[in-house]
Amino acid sequence: MMYRGAVVVAFLVVFTGGAALAGTITGVSGLINVPTTATVNADYLTASVHLFSGQAVASLTVGVAELVEVGVYTTNRSGPMSLTAKGVVVPESGDAPGVAVGLDGGATYMVFSRDFKSAKGYLGIGGRYGNIFAGLAMQIAGEGLSGDTKMTLMLEHDGRNVNLGARFNFLSLIDLDIALLNMEQFAAGLTLKTQF
Repeated sequence: MMYRGAVVVAFLVVFTGGAALAGTITGVSGLINVPTTATVNADYLTASVHLFSGQAVASLTVGVAELVEVGVYTTNRSGPMSLTAKGVVVPESGDAPGVAVGLDGGATYMVFSRDFKSAKGYLGIGGRYGNIFAGLAMQIAGEGLSGDTKMTLMLEHDGRNVNLGARFNFLSLIDLDIALLNMEQFAAGLTLKTQF
């Protein structure tokens, strides 16, 4: 399993470009399950639904200020709403990594980011699984995609499992996510963005 993950990471780093990010399964700006140092833009709202293993997760996230987002999510299994919040403590610049802290359903986390030109890397601690987590995101500027469509490949270890996915962004307003959780369980999500 780890060998397969290493091969996928190497392939993605060699053959892809920079990253574009949207929301995790719980609505926090990030990859699949891993939060990043990105936040929803101020005065923007995202609404998403993600489906996997008979579970549905619905979320709303709003950019309440520059580099600060707050949201809620609920699932068809856990009942009441959970709160999310994230703020960028240190924006990424030049040689300095970015740093963000956040809350995801009662679990706190800290995440660091680094732009490697061909990939955007993330390393953090805490979160829903209470472990060290990491991720890579690479934007593909490929054949067959229209000028208003972007594709981002994502690979992460969420502190428990290795997940692989792709995010398609249409007109900067709609994200369609597909993923393999634990490299075997199919997941899909749809996120809509609007400015208010």
